[in-house]
Amino acid sequence: MDLIRKKVSKSFIYIMALVVVVFTVVWFFWPNIEKKIIGEDYQSIAPPITGTVINKNLKQKIISELGKFRQYGEWPILINQENPDRGDPFSPKK
Repeated sequence: MDLIRKKVSKSFIYIMALVVVVFTVVWFFWPNIEKKIIGEDYQSIAPPITGTVINKNLKQKIISELGKFRQYGEWPILINQENPDRGDPFSPKK
């Protein structure tokens, strides 16, 4: 029962009070402190939380939006088309 009657030192109480005061100041003034540390020009960038579910309606909407590019030619360009102007990259060099 001696543990209950032990006195807490004054320096411990002062340190705990200082910690509480510092915590409350940081709690209320964190946006201003963050601006001072990071700078005014910083903008936080976060990735989207959820992904977009691709269904037939969304696919049709995207295809209809891409139809606007047809005025510039056949779009999207087929990647698998072979270009006759290019040589075979695996053939030995002459």
